[in-house]
Amino acid sequence: MCLEPFMLYLFLHKAEMMGLLRYSARADSDDDAASPSKEEKNTPRTGYEWRHGAFICFAVTIAILLLNLVLTVIAASRARGPSHSFLGESIFEGDCAKVKHWSTGFHLLINVLGTILLGASSYCMQCLSAPSRDDVNQLHARGKWVDIGTPSVTNLRFMRSAQIVWWCLLLLSSVPFHVFYNSAIFSALSSNSYGVAVVSSNVSIEPTSAAAAYCYDGLMGTDVAQVQAMYEGNKLEVLDKEDCVKAYAVPFLSNRRTVLLVTNNGTIRSPGMWAGAGNAPASLEENQSRFNWMCNGPNAQLFGDVGSGQCFRPALLEHVDIWAVYAQPFVGDDIVVMALDGSFAFTRQNYSSLAYSPLPPSLHSDIDILGVTVDLTWDLLRNGKWETPSLASMVTVYESNSTCPGDAGMLLSQQYYSIDYCLSEKVEEHCRLMYSPLICVIIIACNATKAVCMLFTLRLRREDLLFTIGDAIASFLKHPDTTTLGRYTVSLFAAAEITYVSYQGVTDYLPDSKISTMWSLGFNTVRPEAMLRYLNTYNTLAMVLLANTPQIVLSTLYYLTNSLLTSMVMAAEYNSYSVRRKHLRVTWPEGDQRSTYFLSLPYSFSIPTIVVSAVLHWLLSMSVSYVAIYQYDMRGAVDESKTISTCVLSPIAMIFTLSLAGLVLVTLMGLAFRRFPTNMPVAGSCSLAISAACHPPLDDEDAGLKPVMWGETVISRTPDDGQGARITGEHFMAGEVEEPHPSRLYA
Repeated sequence: MCLEPFMLYLFLHKAEMMGLLRYSARADSDDDAASPSKEEKNTPRTGYEWRHGAFICFAVTIAILLLNLVLTVIAASRARGPSHSFLGESIFEGDCAKVKHWSTGFHLLINVLGTILLGASSYCMQCLSAPSRDDVNQLHARGKWVDIGTPSVTNLRFMRSAQIVWWCLLLLSSVPFHVFYNSAIFSALSSNSYGVAVVSSNVSIEPTSAAAAYCYDGLMGTDVAQVQAMYEGNKLEVLDKEDCVKAYAVPFLSNRRTVLLVTNNGTIRSPGMWAGAGNAPASLEENQSRFNWMCNGPNAQLFGDVGSGQCFRPALLEHVDIWAVYAQPFVGDDIVVMALDGSFAFTRQNYSSLAYSPLPPSLHSDIDILGVTVDLTWDLLRNGKWETPSLASMVTVYESNSTCPGDAGMLLSQQYYSIDYCLSEKVEEHCRLMYSPLICVIIIACNATKAVCMLFTLRLRREDLLFTIGDAIASFLKHPDTTTLGRYTVSLFAAAEITYVSYQGVTDYLPDSKISTMWSLGFNTVRPEAMLRYLNTYNTLAMVLLANTPQIVLSTLYYLTNSLLTSMVMAAEYNSYSVRRKHLRVTWPEGDQRSTYFLSLPYSFSIPTIVVSAVLHWLLSMSVSYVAIYQYDMRGAVDESKTISTCVLSPIAMIFTLSLAGLVLVTLMGLAFRRFPTNMPVAGSCSLAISAACHPPLDDEDAGLKPVMWGETVISRTPDDGQGARITGEHFMAGEVEEPHPSRLYA
């Protein structure tokens, strides 16, 4: 057994779900096949050699099962956090770069383990579905045939019930590895909310009143004294305007929080002016930029789309020299409308909370249109036509100089300030490395199922299995099949009535937008505009399924493509025996036979196929990926209700995926249009056609152990008017053959 190519296959060959093809070799060179040693050639065959490879697969599967169990136990022991979820638990929280590196390492390990396990499973599936010579003889006697050398679902018809059960379980247990295994370990991002203040260049941040301190704490998420201490302790990082925009004009901020915008305007009093808040915890459906405060200035039309609430980072960087923002005092004057019984008190700044108050709707509309000064408000109360006539007798109106600004309105003293540089608070990151207990349990269960199936496969008493077309030719030359004697006209097309037909359909989708716009979204970059929104559910398991379902489609297409390519190369190999004499390539060589690769195809085909498959799977994972984002408020507390769990789309990755898939299709079509060098009938994987070509003359002994060639052979001579007449056929044989004549009929 050629172990090294087999292990190479196990490590590289990932998505072959229906069976290990173990087909060999280019059609034009004997040098590609491994030459067996003299000991291997002289070792008597038992017919059960396939068990050696199956046992290796079983041992590898058990080892991976134990490793999966150990890793799951370690992850469970390191799970942290106040709440435990069977869908996802944190095993590390901290530096985002470290989380990314750990995640990459684990996914590399997962892909290696998954590749080995799926390769071992495919080998055992081939051991179950490959026909034995006894199976072939029985089917031929009934006028039926089987596929040899290719994975074929139609071979299930001759398999015993136990074989079908183990084969199906091996196939079905492979599906979760495509769907879930990559999501057993995943990373979660963090996003910090922060307050923004404008200060003068002397950076005096002492509160002028208790009201100012109260408003500062509420709007900035930290008290004035703490910010002043960070400044005096040089804990605030100085950023120029461009670096400030690059640092804060991001959809999800993980390593910074409070930012002070420094201006040379000397009119600003301590503790500064409030410019807004950024990155506030928001639901996925909210579609506004998370750094709108940057575009809230006199040049708003240059920086973004005011109507839709969008602020554009490229525009900010392009016009950073004229960057200015609106700001307002942390405390200011306002009109307060308060119920005499103290049941409510509303200002222009908190009108948005009217909708949630217990007041009658008529009072909502009345209070909402009150004026902006005390005199005007009282005049409206006396002379206005109200839905509630008794409103004037229910409220008192007064002017307050201790009102905090809010998002619902702006104080009259609002003005804009040009920015010179920024002072930024650096904070610890809260990215998480997470594992899913549910997915780990599913993977372990499927891993154990494969181990059990392989164990029962080893116990099957099946001998003389025909894995490759070389195995079939060698067997039929050694023991010719009497049911196909004199029927060499049988070909793949002559068996059309029992031919299994399958087809595939691919629907291509290209997003209807400019390439420049799609490119700006990045390659697998987590951005709000690239996230899937307005779904019925954002359940973690549902999102994982959604992100990985395309992988099943790609694996299926790869299997179909690989089967098609294998069939074409196998047909070319079969036809090459009509060009020159060659050694048969068999699974377990004898005599002058050569051993086959344990790869599905010759290296010249298999290596590019494996590389392209790996790249396509990677590109597809970049096209649709699962993302979890934990959002923190300005005080550093996580808001679990605002956790984002969804899928991110990458149009650029999709275009690369479709382009590479299209190139594969064009390449396959180009190979399909190549012509065979001779007119040798196409046998494909049809056992009847192969058998019919293997009836050498009686004196051609041990033909299967020698170099053979296909061509016109003399079966016998009969007397005819005193002269010998030849009865000829077209067969494989070790002796001399002639080129078939196109106008001659053969037996």
